[in-house]
Amino acid sequence: MCGFHEKFINIIWMILMAITLTQEQKCGIAEEGKVYTLSLVIPPGSYKDEDVHIEANHGRIARCTLRTQTCINLHSNLYHTNLKKVEGSSVINVTVYNMTKTRFLSNDIVQFSYAFANDYQKQEMCEPKVFFRPRDIVCLHQITGEGLSLTCTAERIYPGGKCFFLLSFNREMSTIHSTSTSESIEELAEMPIYFKFNCNIFISKSTLVPALYHFNLSMYPSIYHSNTDVMYGTNDSLAIILDHPKLILENCPEYIEENKEVQCTCLNIDTSPINVFINWFTKDGQTVLGNAKSNVLKVKAKRIAQ
Repeated sequence: MCGFHEKFINIIWMILMAITLTQEQKCGIAEEGKVYTLSLVIPPGSYKDEDVHIEANHGRIARCTLRTQTCINLHSNLYHTNLKKVEGSSVINVTVYNMTKTRFLSNDIVQFSYAFANDYQKQEMCEPKVFFRPRDIVCLHQITGEGLSLTCTAERIYPGGKCFFLLSFNREMSTIHSTSTSESIEELAEMPIYFKFNCNIFISKSTLVPALYHFNLSMYPSIYHSNTDVMYGTNDSLAIILDHPKLILENCPEYIEENKEVQCTCLNIDTSPINVFINWFTKDGQTVLGNAKSNVLKVKAKRIAQ
């Protein structure tokens, strides 16, 4: 399974290496809860002796003086700003200690800018892409008469969600036909700027055989709606073993008296729990009896399966 996981990671990186950065990505990616640093560049010859006001979503966070190359931080517990010369330009570096989207609830866009004190004309603007990486992914599987279904859930993600599945069959990567995937997303009532995200993969019973099925999942936020987003995701894996169950029938005589009720029970004697879908048939195998979801059959008949 370790080798398959390495192949999965290699495939992810092969996808990323084929992607080039777009103009939109100049401002960078800001992961919520992490330190984020951006640079605002003032071209050479622009207001050399003026003060520059630094803003975050139109709220002032610092004041820098180009002449002395110094900055005064107005919210030092949240931000740190410094100014330095780089190839003739003045570069203002803004560090956000804890990028939290809730700090910018007045606007869905997190925006940084600078303005000169004499005319307050904004000269540079930066809108980083803020995302929340899914954590503590929970995956649950279910086996029914239709097939095998695996659903993975992240309780919080932003700004959207996508899933990437790779499936191995008996420890080897394999294409399994009759599979389908689906995704759903819902807004969190208690935190409306975030979403709960579910993704599902389904394998039809027509292709299921006793084997080891190993699922590798990458769940990631929809930042640029491209394959680059997968590098900001969270990986998880799950192994599911399908085997013939060890069952016995209890109180299931071959013949019973007509109109006499018999309660026949199907018991699993394996030491570990199993997922089963139960159908009861008459001995000729033609007639289905009872509730297919129950391991107990109550029937009035001349003959039932043993």
